[in-house]
Amino acid sequence: SDGKLVYNINEKSDLKIYDQLNNDQFVNDIVSSYIGKKVKPSSSIVELKYGKDKIDESISEHTDDWQYRVKAFFILEDVEIDNAPMRYFLNTHKNHEWKRNHDYMTWAFSATPLTPYLFRKIVDQNNIIEKICTAKAGSLILADTRGFHGGSILKTGRRIQLISIYNPSEKKRF
Repeated sequence: SDGKLVYNINEKSDLKIYDQLNNDQFVNDIVSSYIGKKVKPSSSIVELKYGKDKIDESISEHTDDWQYRVKAFFILEDVEIDNAPMRYFLNTHKNHEWKRNHDYMTWAFSATPLTPYLFRKIVDQNNIIEKICTAKAGSLILADTRGFHGGSILKTGRRIQLISIYNPSEKKRF
């Protein structure tokens, strides 16, 4: 086990939670304003990280897509440094020269030419800031996951959050 449980929320199994997440006007308006058109979540999940010192697929630095994918993280319990906070690399969602090969390979082949070692070199060369996303229960974290991000290893307790995923279509760049 990788110490992580992900449960898909849908209208058939969890109508009340699904309805609240899908129709959260406050969050939908913010994400719509950022993207430039009216959107609602394309999916929602509950994510529980419970396995101490376990490595899962989200640990390494990655992007979710070459096109818009915004995630709204509803923090249900305090997330401190030892509770596996997300790491986000500021401004990496933008169309940088160093990122074009990565975006193209992601679009064309669902692969990336950027190894973790190469990405760390890019971070250093471009003075990219890594933000550790600790938060209090009740917080909302919005992230454009075209940008590089990654998880971290759970050291104590657990991390539980609701995540709404906005994945609207975007004009192809390639």
